[in-house]
Amino acid sequence: DDPSDRFGVRAADHRITLEVRNGSQLETREIAFGKRSPYLHPYAAVTKDGEQLIFEFPVDLFDGFIVPEFTLPAALRPVP
Repeated sequence: DDPSDRFGVRAADHRITLEVRNGSQLETREIAFGKRSPYLHPYAAVTKDGEQLIFEFPVDLFDGFIVPEFTLPAALRPVP
C-alpha cells in the first residue's frame, strides 16, 4: 500500500519546486500536495534521503499562496 495513494498525492499531482541555499550550495526541493485531511489541511509529501515523508501542510499557507498558483483563471466571454 503506497502512502502516496492513501493521501491522494499521486491523484492530485500538484507540486511546487523550491530552490534553497544550503551554505554555498543551491539545492532544489519539491513539495507534492494531496487531498485534504479530515481537519481540511492538505496532505503534502517530500522526499528526503530517499524516504518519503507525508505531513499536513498549514491550511492558511496552502489556501493563501499555493491554491491561487494551481488555479487557472476563468476565460473571458466576449460580450455580444
